[in-house]
Amino acid sequence: MSTAPHTTGFFIRVKCTNYTKKTSTGFSEMLIILQTEVAASGLPVKQLLLLVSVITDVSMSVQQRSSLIKCLVPIGKMSEKIVEDICLWLMSAAKNLPVNSGIAAVNWIVGLIDFGLIEIKTIDTFYDAFFYMLLKNQKLEMLFARLIYILTKPEDVTRRQVSRLLKLQSNYGKPRKHLLALLSLFKSYKPECVPERIQTTNIDSIWKGIPEALRLDLQEAAKRCSASHLAPTLQLNFLSAPTSKQSRSAKKQRLLIPMVGYINVGSSLSQERGTKSIFEVRSLEELGKHQLTLELPCNALSLLVNIAGCHVLTFSSSDYQSRFCYNLYNALENAFIIEVEKYSHNERDRLLSMTADLSRYMQQEIMPASRFLHKYIPFWNTKDHRDSILSLIEWMTIPSYPDFCRYILIPLQTMWESALVEVKCEILKTFQRMITNLFIKQGFPESRTHETALFLGNTQPLELEETMQLFMNFIQELITSGLYVETNNSTLLSEILTFYEQIAMLEERTDLPLLTVAPPAVIYGGLISHDIANLSRVSAILLRYRVIDAKLREYYSRDLFKLQIKTMNMYAKDLAKTLWYNRTLSGDKEVYLLATVGETITTDLQNKCDFEEMLNISNHYTVLPYKCSLMDIGLQIDMKEDYLRVAETYYPAVYNFLKIFNDQKAENRST
Repeated sequence: MSTAPHTTGFFIRVKCTNYTKKTSTGFSEMLIILQTEVAASGLPVKQLLLLVSVITDVSMSVQQRSSLIKCLVPIGKMSEKIVEDICLWLMSAAKNLPVNSGIAAVNWIVGLIDFGLIEIKTIDTFYDAFFYMLLKNQKLEMLFARLIYILTKPEDVTRRQVSRLLKLQSNYGKPRKHLLALLSLFKSYKPECVPERIQTTNIDSIWKGIPEALRLDLQEAAKRCSASHLAPTLQLNFLSAPTSKQSRSAKKQRLLIPMVGYINVGSSLSQERGTKSIFEVRSLEELGKHQLTLELPCNALSLLVNIAGCHVLTFSSSDYQSRFCYNLYNALENAFIIEVEKYSHNERDRLLSMTADLSRYMQQEIMPASRFLHKYIPFWNTKDHRDSILSLIEWMTIPSYPDFCRYILIPLQTMWESALVEVKCEILKTFQRMITNLFIKQGFPESRTHETALFLGNTQPLELEETMQLFMNFIQELITSGLYVETNNSTLLSEILTFYEQIAMLEERTDLPLLTVAPPAVIYGGLISHDIANLSRVSAILLRYRVIDAKLREYYSRDLFKLQIKTMNMYAKDLAKTLWYNRTLSGDKEVYLLATVGETITTDLQNKCDFEEMLNISNHYTVLPYKCSLMDIGLQIDMKEDYLRVAETYYPAVYNFLKIFNDQKAENRST
């Protein structure tokens, strides 16, 4: 049931009685209810207008007013009238407005812009008024400076505005950081208007981010209205200095990713008509519209700061991309190999993560990054930058498997052997995504029709069949050793099953002759697992192998995979004879589940318990919960056929496997 009527009625009384002691008693309770409603679904326009009226007209404490401002979160897009009312109140009450209330209002406006809940032109109409308040109101000077920083466009920069800021700066003995930030921004737009002594400023040390609770509420509002909250952030990221925060001890260390900037020769009047600065891009729509007429920054590496920069790099000319590759490789080599002490750990990690973001956006490998990894990974401290490096490996191609094995796989094997289960799962996910990317590039007919890639037209020749066989053999050794060391850990086994499910799906879809069969440790690990999901997944994988086998028979390629097909058939027989025929320890030469276990142990098992029946479909410990629950409600389950019907309902993959196996066996007998 909605709480809106209760809160609406309360705040109507607050407005009418001008917040008397009688209405103040329930304020805290109603505020909690209101915050809950805001977090759940946002507020309708009528309720927002009522809150704005209370905020602007009713006298209350600073904390209460700030709390109400944070509750101005819409269900979808924000009404322009509400934003205009808050902006007008902010300026009209600025003389006597407490700083905390002003901070709450400015954070709210910035949040609306960041998450695309309001058109920036709505707030841009107040630009001149905000600039005037910046000059006249010392108490709220920093707040208005932040709004000016966000709203400023190149055409807003004039010598008159710069002179006003310089005069305001001269009133202080020590330069004010927020004024330096504005002057630095103005200089990036029109360097001819700003003195050369003005230096680049990191805005992270000036303005803090919006409060976490407000950020989450606005983010949910953006999702509800399907607003692209990325687009407005493009402006903020392009205009800001690098966002890595340096400690005092690291202030003298260099920044790897520079600010987006231009080298301007002469006046801006002499620039080619129709071209636009990257700073003028306010949305993804504008980025697409002016993509071919954008004036690109002098340092291509600076475009890594956000997704808009990645888009520009992806579709820029080959000359500009080549310049970026040169800068990127030099930056990586200097920061991680040659001059490590000159760059902070955060700055190095930021460069790697942004490079990985570029690869992810382009959906392809960045050759300078891969070349760097070949040189860096053999000496890599695996605790540093792990996520970013694994993300880059996902997009690598394998033009030379021996080199790839020597410089990438062997170090990862060393890491695997000493890693925790969680890290082993991360490595396995990396291999899974990498193989998926290789298939997408060259494993399907439609992918092989594309002759060139977007970035530098880069395509790497790859013999996928031969490379996959070598690669999968290496991964199989890792998996077997990992299950042995971790004593068949359920988390690791689940991740391994996910890996082989993905590989089987890719090999089923490709037109290349490929068949990868999971090692015995995986199949039998799933058979004796305590989780019915693992047993079901093993059954499903074996059924998928059967489909791949049929495809290979159609392509006349089965002779290439005699060993894999024999192993696959062995798994199927073992699973069926264990689950259905009670022949785990029967001594049948065709049953390999415990073939490597000594005769003394198997004899001991037979003497102490009926081991052969413990793993069948009636008594397997993964099905006991189903058996117990169904018998509790009065169902009589005595025969194996009854358990087969239970499997059909609750774990159908096991049912399908046993049914197909039995049908095939009956067919073979009849022939």
